[in-house]
Amino acid sequence: NYNNSVSGLRISKLTYRVHDKVKKKWLPYVTGMESYAGNLPNDIDGVQIKNATYRVHLKGKGWLPWVNKVDSSSNGYAGIYGKSIDAVQIKY
Repeated sequence: NYNNSVSGLRISKLTYRVHDKVKKKWLPYVTGMESYAGNLPNDIDGVQIKNATYRVHLKGKGWLPWVNKVDSSSNGYAGIYGKSIDAVQIKY
């Protein structure tokens, strides 16, 4: 759904979290389908997924490079703070 911002993720079998664009903070990790990562209706602007290769599509822009690690560096998450995400792609 390009151009429709993502505000929450629910991913089977992986551990993941998102960055809340409005609150400007990382939300807690979620594992599998037990819950979802997000804070509806706030847009997300960052994603971290453990043990996977992943990337995001920025609303009105394009796909960012693939990421395959999780840490506090700019290469340790997919997204750009302040830019809404409208799609996530995962390879695992």
